Amino acid sequence: ISKSLLLSRYNKEELKNDNEAFETNIKQLTEEINKRQRELKEGQKKVEKYKKERDGLLQSKKTIDESLFKVDVITLENEVKRIKEEGTIKRTQLAENKKLFNEIVEQPFSLDDYNSLKSQENVLNEEVIKARVEYKTLENEIKSLRNSEYCPTCGAKLKNVDNTEKIKQKEREKDNLVKISIEKKEKKEEITKKILDLEKIKADSDKKNKLELLIIKNESDITNLLNKYNEIKKTLDLIAENKQIIEKNNEIDVKLRNLEVTIKNEENINNSLNILNELSFVLLSF
Repeated sequence: ISKSLLLSRYNKEELKNDNEAFETNIKQLTEEINKRQRELKEGQKKVEKYKKERDGLLQSKKTIDESLFKVDVITLENEVKRIKEEGTIKRTQLAENKKLFNEIVEQPFSLDDYNSLKSQENVLNEEVIKARVEYKTLENEIKSLRNSEYCPTCGAKLKNVDNTEKIKQKEREKDNLVKISIEKKEKKEEITKKILDLEKIKADSDKKNKLELLIIKNESDITNLLNKYNEIKKTLDLIAENKQIIEKNNEIDVKLRNLEVTIKNEENINNSLNILNELSFVLLSF
């Protein structure tokens, strides 16, 4: 066998083997490219999923009211305590005032009747005083009449001087004055009682009116305290809610940071797959 025939046969064998090797390599590269393409597609889906999750977390973050940071919570809590204590006192006062108000039975009071009775009382007082003066005058006159029957020097009974009838007349006048005085005194006492009754009615009416004003004030004070309490409570609730929002936002920030790391890792993996595929395509082009 000639040397040229051997060389030709070797070249064909070698070429065949090389072609088979190339085909195997192309097949392997194609499979690797397809596998990486699938992995890349899956990785891109993961990135999209993580980005959507990130966007959802960003939207779930709530705005913080920074003005509430300047509020003195301790002062507000002390004020709430003071309002509660004052409110308890006011409610006790309101209950007591309502009880007293309901206990008073309101009766009609006539100022004209009261003034008329006072006028009658004054007239009777004057008449009683006048009767006493007259009574005293009569006693003095009776005494004088009796003394005039005797000698002022020796004390002997004077003849032809008898004041018996005059004294009896004066005694009758005196007795009549006593009777009139008793009647007027009884009448005055009756009128005085009516006056006192009217004065009590007036006092009760004044007291009830005063209690009514106190009740209105108590209710107004309680309403003002309640409004102030609700206002402070609302601020404290906002502060508590703000605190919860801050804590929730912090939790979201932690999740966001973790997601950013995950997205970055996935994107790095995808970039690596892209680079490998590009190299594979380059190899296939030769």
